[in-house]
Amino acid sequence: MQWKSICELSENIIVLRKVREVSAGIARNYTGTLQPGCKPIGENYSCATDEIVVRKDKVSVPRITTLVSRIMDGYDSSRSIIDLGNCKVMMTIPSDDLSYLSINKVYDFSKVIKDDTLISNRTGGLLEDYSEAKLFCQNECNYEVLSDVSSNSIEILLSKDRTSGQLSTAQLQKRKTSISELLEECQSLVATN
Repeated sequence: MQWKSICELSENIIVLRKVREVSAGIARNYTGTLQPGCKPIGENYSCATDEIVVRKDKVSVPRITTLVSRIMDGYDSSRSIIDLGNCKVMMTIPSDDLSYLSINKVYDFSKVIKDDTLISNRTGGLLEDYSEAKLFCQNECNYEVLSDVSSNSIEILLSKDRTSGQLSTAQLQKRKTSISELLEECQSLVATN
């Protein structure tokens, strides 16, 4: 999937271009090479960046997005998730322009293999201690917009962040139940279409 195909997923998705005047310290990397999207204008530089966004007022809360927020946050949160239909959702983060939400990931839960889900507690370097869920798919089901990378697994951080600690057994069970509900809902949606 590429930026262009993301925009085709919904008529509410647009590319927002931000152009700003910056100094050489921002416009050039440590080797002195000009950053992509930057060009000199006198002593300063003009740098343009594109961001795929959706207007905040276009975000709705159907059942699928409620289930996804229960998996990610453990409750019906106010997380802004955009339902594209057929169990495809776009995850968003705040944009520099307060009227928009930046699209960060696209998940297709209809492609998840129901019995191939792994929920685990992880520890690692730099005080990492967290819980995560990994859902596997036969085909590409996860697209990360900023890195322009697709994969056949969806990794969801269940803890607040990678250093906030592992979830309790009861919390992990609640998330497993939410994952099962989401995958059952997706199966029934795909079967009716």
